[in-house]
Amino acid sequence: MKDTRKTTLVITYCCREKDPSPGLLPAVDRYLSSRIRAAKETASRLQLEFRILSGLYGLLEQDEKIPDYDHQLTHEQVPGHAEKLAGQLASSNVGRVIFITRSLAEDPGTEPYRQAILEACFTVQVECEILEI
Repeated sequence: MKDTRKTTLVITYCCREKDPSPGLLPAVDRYLSSRIRAAKETASRLQLEFRILSGLYGLLEQDEKIPDYDHQLTHEQVPGHAEKLAGQLASSNVGRVIFITRSLAEDPGTEPYRQAILEACFTVQVECEILEI
């Protein structure tokens, strides 16, 4: 019998501070953010899957290897990125997303990331909880 349970993902967005080492590094090592580390630890404690929302690549698994890059998601890019994220969510049997973010008042630059994940979740009918830290 096929397992039809839906996965819960803990997701947080990428960051500007990156390990500049050449070549490819696992995403969790490339991004230098205490928020990302805390989100990863939270997912681990809750025995949930963890992803990093990249403004360039979409949803990254923590061990997915990526190069050093510089790209911040803009408001104009949200519709296309939300479509990409919706496809990634749909193909992953996700039923719920817990999106960990800083508040918009503290970091207005996070708004496009929040908007993209909310639109993606709405498109594929996935519950999305925003958790501000």
